[in-house]
Amino acid sequence: MTPDKYGNTILHDAASEGLFDVVKYLINTHHYPMTTNNSGQIGAVGYIDIVKYLINEYNCDIMVTDKDGVPFLHYVASEGLLDVLKCMVMNINGHIMDEQYCDTKGQTVLHLAVKHIDVVKYLINECNCDIMVTDKDGVPFLHYVASEGLLDVLKCMVMNINGHIMDEQYCDTNGRTVLHCAVKHIDVVKYLINECNCDIMTTDKYGVPFVHYVAIEGLLDVLKCMVIIINGHIMDEQYCDTKGQTVLHLAVKHIDVVKYLINECNCDIMATDKDGQTPGAYLSSESWLGTEKKYAAREARRENF
Repeated sequence: MTPDKYGNTILHDAASEGLFDVVKYLINTHHYPMTTNNSGQIGAVGYIDIVKYLINEYNCDIMVTDKDGVPFLHYVASEGLLDVLKCMVMNINGHIMDEQYCDTKGQTVLHLAVKHIDVVKYLINECNCDIMVTDKDGVPFLHYVASEGLLDVLKCMVMNINGHIMDEQYCDTNGRTVLHCAVKHIDVVKYLINECNCDIMTTDKYGVPFVHYVAIEGLLDVLKCMVIIINGHIMDEQYCDTKGQTVLHLAVKHIDVVKYLINECNCDIMATDKDGQTPGAYLSSESWLGTEKKYAAREARRENF
């Protein structure tokens, strides 16, 4: 079989097109089934009958890797091919499905399957994959799910962790918890606070709490959600991070958030950071000046009562 310039033989073309009878004929006429192209691929990833045939009849290894160190198993997971995955697990014929195997990017099979809830559920329930397994950068699968805002996958994981523990306080190498990773996804944040009892004052490794992340991003809807449903946790509006900044200091560029923090959360605009700077000193603008005037007027009215 003469390959083309990409290293693809007629066997690769037949496998890529799902031509099972052609694949069988070519292999039976003494063509090696594990021949790879220039990318190290064998080409049958999307076709369950061909995959089953290669595993059962020719003892092909599901952990065989391409030239970049990505195993066939990971291709299947990233494409969300549950039927192919089940076939592989049921017919591995003595090979081991290494659910902890990391490719060159440090990702396990669970990391690759992140956007496919049916595959994730199967990997956790049937293959005993651990939701806290980390990539080479120390980022667990759980954090991938949160950062993508995949609420259905998250719910599936929490309901089907199969003895594994969802460590809501676990910090990755960037010091972020699952709540920090979910910051831009209000439905996920709400679920983590209400159902998983995550604490909005939990800090990253630099001492920055989740509520400060929300303020920096100006995410008013997330902030309102947190204040309404803090579920017994206390939003410490005076909490200072390692720079001495309160939630109001961090929200200074977002006038709607500033207004909410002052009016609804009773934050003090005269609170200072460790350098003695008030939130107003962070941003000299007409909008902030107007906020200060309104705050002063409100305090004056209170004193007159």
